[in-house]
Amino acid sequence: MNRSGSYVQQVTGYGAFSSPVAVGLLEKLFHTPYISIKDVAQAFALTFQGASTLVAQFEKAHLLKEVTGRKRDKRYVYNDYLNLLAEGTR
Repeated sequence: MNRSGSYVQQVTGYGAFSSPVAVGLLEKLFHTPYISIKDVAQAFALTFQGASTLVAQFEKAHLLKEVTGRKRDKRYVYNDYLNLLAEGTR
């Protein structure tokens, strides 16, 4: 099984992450580890509020971390994945 598959299995253990949209977001993060709520809303045809709720769930589970410190136009990073990628460059 590839690494993203094991993350999907781990994430679907959380009730909130068993939705196809949540699994889709996790898969998207392997291709685009920097993301905004607007990006999530557009990618999955969600309302801003729906995307915001999903991102908040990922943030609560420590899968995403807000990196801008702003109140508006926040950006989030899938830091664990970037750290994993960086291991090969050290």
